[in-house]
Order: sequence, then structure tokens, then C-alpha cells
Amino acid sequence: MKGLPVNSVIIGGNLTDDAKFAKVGKAAYSKLSFSIANNVYFSGTEHVSYINVSVWGELADKLSGRLEKGTPVLIEGRLKSSVYTDRKDIRRTYTEVTASRVFRSDGNPATKEEEKPTQDPPPPSGGGTETDYEDDIPF
Repeated sequence: MKGLPVNSVIIGGNLTDDAKFAKVGKAAYSKLSFSIANNVYFSGTEHVSYINVSVWGELADKLSGRLEKGTPVLIEGRLKSSVYTDRKDIRRTYTEVTASRVFRSDGNPATKEEEKPTQDPPPPSGGGTETDYEDDIPF
């Protein structure tokens, strides 16, 4: 039986440098690139992994200029690996997370859409207050 082709990553960390925005290819696709440091504590010792992240398209446009060095983020996406040969003819593997969602975990909005203030719900019809309804409760 074949396994399911699952490729899903959720990882958090802090940006190691400011995110870099670029237009890529003839179609000028938007790309935002950055890396995060993910700290894990095991047996009293800190282990740090550095993870490369790329964000494409509209999400890259929305995040551009909003992710600086040190920003804590939560990334959701898929793992992508590429194999290439460097100038010294050594075979290398490059691995990154291609993000589908990016959240700032410091409470600040990651995109301008998240900045829109939430409105309080309208008051109950008739302009009453919550205490006006206490008499209607059957217990």
C-alpha cells in the first residue's frame, strides 16, 4: 500500500535577518525570503536550527517590509528540497519551507489586513443593557 503524500510543516522561531523581497522570473512573481532560528531545549541544552523560508505571490506582497530581524513568527507550509552542484563541483542539498501562512507571534499584525480594528457588536435591540434581561432568565 502506498503512503499518503503528506508534506506539511508548522514551525516557529525568530527571523535571523530582515526579510528580502524580490520579483522573480519573466512573470515577475513576488518572493519574500528569510530564515528563522528555531530554539529547542533538550536535556537542559539549547539546540538551534536555522530554517530557510520562502513566501510567494500575494502573501509575499502583503508581508513585504513587515518582517524584521528578531521578529517572532509561526510558519505553516511545505518542505522543499533541491539538489545542485556548486562551483567546486560538490553536490549540495538546499532545503526550505515554502510558506502558505505566516503569523507574527509577538501580537503585532503580519499583514495590513490584520490591522483592521474589530468592531464591538451592536447593542441589543431596544437599546437595553445586559442586566435588563436578567428578569427573563427562567432559573
